[in-house]
Amino acid sequence: MKTGSLAAVLVATLAVMAQASLVAHWEFEGNLDDSVGNYDGTAVGTIGYGSSIYGGNSGSQCLLLTSNGAPGGDDGVVVTGSESLLDGPTEMTVSVWYKAETPTSFPYWDSMVSKIGPLGTKGDGLGWAAGRFGGSSGQVSFFYRNDGYYPVASGQSITDGEWHNIVCTYASASIYGVDGKARGRIYIDGQLVANRYQDEKEAILSSSSSPITIGVTIFNGIYKDGIYGRLDDVRLYDNFMSDADILALYQATNVPEPIAMLLLATGAGFCARFSRKNR
Repeated sequence: MKTGSLAAVLVATLAVMAQASLVAHWEFEGNLDDSVGNYDGTAVGTIGYGSSIYGGNSGSQCLLLTSNGAPGGDDGVVVTGSESLLDGPTEMTVSVWYKAETPTSFPYWDSMVSKIGPLGTKGDGLGWAAGRFGGSSGQVSFFYRNDGYYPVASGQSITDGEWHNIVCTYASASIYGVDGKARGRIYIDGQLVANRYQDEKEAILSSSSSPITIGVTIFNGIYKDGIYGRLDDVRLYDNFMSDADILALYQATNVPEPIAMLLLATGAGFCARFSRKNR
């Protein structure tokens, strides 16, 4: 990467660190630890770790979920103690790097990150979920539910077996809505691919009272909809990130690992000095 590009990435990284509120971050470097908080994960079923080459970041590890031999299994990660994390939030963002191991064969739903609770009166789990539809479409989708089924679909397939950065954001009308409507968005590799407004009374996120799961979903008390592939660099934010923030996040992780670490360390030092200066 050229020096000018690195400078741009540094600026972008600082912008993300200054504006976004990261509440959990799982890097899967041979463990399920949360690197920013106390939300360490616990394995459900059989999990593994593989070589991660997301965004040019070679040499690191990722979460590998392939033990079932096919999608739709019950292997993944549950984050015990996360019941109150992003539970019925007014705004949120989830970011994940994802690679399908079997890009031509999917069940109805591949779950990347979710917080789905008990069933509502319409038969759908309350809460939110980021994942991908099965079949030939392979569209990334983001559900935010109260007592209904309110998806945002990307309209763009992820069926090439390559690494992609998936970001889903939500904001209630009281935060960033337009004309009394809540907003849901999906980004793939830093680019906005879906933007949906919905009636506030329909799209307010309900409390699910369930833990967050990665690579699998809890639906009506049962682990299911496990992916058959790889996940990496899963991040949760408690704010609705802007287009610029999400592009900056993609650029910050789309560089070789030593450079990324240098940029993040430099950014952290800058933010610390800025914070002390403005107390």
